[in-house]
Amino acid sequence: MVARVSSALGERLVSLVLYGPAVHGDTYREVSQLNLMIVSSDLEPETLGLLGDPVRWWLKLDQPWPRLFSPELIRDSIDIYPIEFLDITRHHRVLFGRDALSSVQVDVRLLRLQCERELREKLMRLREGYVESRGRPRHVRQLLAASYASFALVWRGCLHLLGVPVPAHDGEVAAALCRRLELDPGPFAEVAQIAAGTAAHDEGAVFARYYRELGEMVARIDRFIVRSEKER
Repeated sequence: MVARVSSALGERLVSLVLYGPAVHGDTYREVSQLNLMIVSSDLEPETLGLLGDPVRWWLKLDQPWPRLFSPELIRDSIDIYPIEFLDITRHHRVLFGRDALSSVQVDVRLLRLQCERELREKLMRLREGYVESRGRPRHVRQLLAASYASFALVWRGCLHLLGVPVPAHDGEVAAALCRRLELDPGPFAEVAQIAAGTAAHDEGAVFARYYRELGEMVARIDRFIVRSEKER
């Protein structure tokens, strides 16, 4: 992919960055995990058109869409995506070009609204996915695996918000957040095993426990935010 993108963009390619689980050291067999950020000098239609062939090839490998940025867009997006940029700036690998994230500074105070919004939105999508799965074990297993990888990034943001050190691995992140919020870490460990490719005896029961603890997590994060604002 590095060869294809650099050949397509030439001097327009500023940086190609790997981020996410592959850099954290986490492996999820049920979920594609090679997250790429392509930073080009501009995002004009002509430049976007040059990316058609390499991106099409990448998607055929069942990998997620690369994130497309210019240096200016990175600068202007930090306040909108503080969770993502906090994680990416701390855990990324430059595959080509210069480190376009080296000067990024994220104000942790920007995390409050995004943490709550992302938790509620992902929980809503989890509900919808379960309805769509109709309780079929294979589909529930895939739903849980995708959910865990998706939630893990938000859990990192929550730890930043709560002032708790953020571990490298997603499993340690989930455990740290459960300790801080006094939640049962068991369901999160079960879902982590499913995401890593371990079969579950009863996917429906795992889902129920996981779903219950996630609902309580959202409620406790919400109460923390409200209480903190009143104290300030």
